[in-house]
Amino acid sequence: MIERRSWVFGLVVAAFIASATPTASLAQSVPALERTAGACTSCAPDGWTISTPSPDVIVGNGPWPGGTWVVSDLAGGPREGSTLLMTLAGGSTREAVTATITGLTPGGSYELSVYYQGATLSSSAGTYVNGDFRVTVAGTTADFPTSSGDAWSEAVVPFTASGTTASVILSIRDLGTGTFGGFVAADDISVRSTIPDADGDGDPDATDCAPGDPTIFTGAPEVADDGVDQDCNGADTITCFVDADMDGFGTVAGTTTLAADGSCDTAEMESSESTDCDDMAAATFPGASETPDDGVDQDCSGADTITCFVDADMDGFGTDEGTTTVADDGSCDVEDMESSDSTDCDDTSDTVFPSAPELPGDGVDQDCDGMDLPLDAGLAGDGGVAASDGGDGGSGTPGVSGGACSCRVGASSTPRTSLGWLLFAAALVAGRLRRRRASAR
Repeated sequence: MIERRSWVFGLVVAAFIASATPTASLAQSVPALERTAGACTSCAPDGWTISTPSPDVIVGNGPWPGGTWVVSDLAGGPREGSTLLMTLAGGSTREAVTATITGLTPGGSYELSVYYQGATLSSSAGTYVNGDFRVTVAGTTADFPTSSGDAWSEAVVPFTASGTTASVILSIRDLGTGTFGGFVAADDISVRSTIPDADGDGDPDATDCAPGDPTIFTGAPEVADDGVDQDCNGADTITCFVDADMDGFGTVAGTTTLAADGSCDTAEMESSESTDCDDMAAATFPGASETPDDGVDQDCSGADTITCFVDADMDGFGTDEGTTTVADDGSCDVEDMESSDSTDCDDTSDTVFPSAPELPGDGVDQDCDGMDLPLDAGLAGDGGVAASDGGDGGSGTPGVSGGACSCRVGASSTPRTSLGWLLFAAALVAGRLRRRRASAR
């Protein structure tokens, strides 16, 4: 029965990128050269497949299971554990096993490492030694000679990955002796990247923007707006507002999107602000040119700009000259010298406007009816009312109401003399009386 003392190498090595944009770092791995069930004949280690019959798995020096052979020279292996034993029979039957390496990055440079030793097998028929070790990985083949009684040696085969996986074949080389003989033991296999990766995050130091931080590597998940470029694309991912109409202003609804390049770009429908009151119209945004009186709030001020008449004297009535101004707030406001009508006959005086109180005889048309009200032509306190246009009111008689007139109209609508005429008449009567008295003397 063949036995031996050996070891199993840890398979997880420095992680390497598994794709251009990995979500997590992948470690290269290859199945170990052992069986959890222990020694066996005509079998392969767990995770391996027999390519040509009939390899064995042994444990240390000692009898070979299923036969009278005894294996030696295997003591002192790198680790304790099971070991693959392959034989070459008569120069024709070369035992071999194959497995798959995983976790590779296409185009990445790697090394396959496996320890080997030329085993010595003894029986009553004699002693057989020697046998060269052959390793084929990703299509690259390398041979490693052995000799009787040598120590464990490391076989290293560099290769370039063409995909995320690669096949590996371990076999014994045909010595061409034509005799039964040639025994090789293999143990302690691993694969590693040849590109430096100080933090072991799978991103080589040459491309890792933070070689000392395993949470930062090419393609790492980004944490938006934290000021850290986790994925090494040159900028932190930031939050922008959606700018669907690409006018430079994001929607007032506050809908957001992420910008991986760290910039809110109009061409990408991104904006750093959310002030667009209509994100479906490129002509509508804060500060846009307004088209007055169209019912559209182009500048997002809250109202459409409308046309008003200038009200310079702020009496609530715009000038009858028709001079206009625009109101951005959509309202014609007195305090802004704006009015919705144009009926003020004197827009420099705030006492002159339609329906303003009239001051008779001052030469000013306060109520903008086209003329000033004349002075009162009747007695003060006679119940008369001042006419507004100085005419006869259509009656044909001055002072008689028939419409608008220039007279004073009393309760009886009868003309009355003024105080001046009464005084004149009294003076005339007094003069006649004095003449009569003088002639009587």
